[in-house]
Amino acid sequence: AVLRCSHCGGSAFSFRLKQRSFFCLGCRTPLPTERLTKLLGAVIEEPRPLAPAAIAAGGFHSVVLRTDGTVRAIGSNIHGQCEVADWSAITAIDTGFSLTVGLKADGTVVITGDVGPGTETAAGWTGITQISAGCAHILGLKSDGTAVIINNGRSPQDTVARWRDLTAIDAGYWHSVGLRANGTVVCAGQNSEKQCRTTLWWGI
Repeated sequence: AVLRCSHCGGSAFSFRLKQRSFFCLGCRTPLPTERLTKLLGAVIEEPRPLAPAAIAAGGFHSVVLRTDGTVRAIGSNIHGQCEVADWSAITAIDTGFSLTVGLKADGTVVITGDVGPGTETAAGWTGITQISAGCAHILGLKSDGTAVIINNGRSPQDTVARWRDLTAIDAGYWHSVGLRANGTVVCAGQNSEKQCRTTLWWGI
C-alpha cells in the first residue's frame, strides 16, 4: 500500500520537528502521525538533534563536538580544516587559525588543516589528556605531566619537550604556556610583547 495525501494525492512526506508532524511535500498539508504509524506497523520516533558537548572557533571556521563523540564543522575549508565528518569517539576539540584538533577517548589525537608535516608526528601521540591549538601549532598534555608539540616551524618552541609536572596547558597565537603542579608557569615561543615573562609567577 502507498500512503497518499488526502488533499492532493501526493506520496512524498517530510517531518517538521517544530510542528511535530509530517507534511505533504506537494501541498504542505499536515499528515496525522497515526496514519503513517498504522501503515508501517511501528511507532514513529521524532528525530532528536544531538546536543553540543563543546564548541570551538578558528580563524574562519566553527566546530562543534556532539554528545555522541562525533564532530561537525562549517566555514572556510581552504586547508581542509573542516574535514571532520569521519571523526568519532572524540572527547575534546580545539581550533587554530586554519586547523582543527580532536582528542579521542583512547588518548590519541586527530588533526586536520594547516599544521605542516607535524600531522604524522601527532598520529603517534598516546596518553594525551588535554589538547590546545595555537595559530599553527598544537600542544598535548600527557598523563605523566609532560607535554608534546607540533608546529609548522614559524615559531620554534623546542623547550616544551622539557616541561615536567604539568597540570594544564594552553596555546597562544605564537606561544605556549604550561601550569606546573607547584603553582609556577612555564612559557615558550614568541616573546615580542613580553608574553613569556612568567618566571616570577608562583602560587597559581
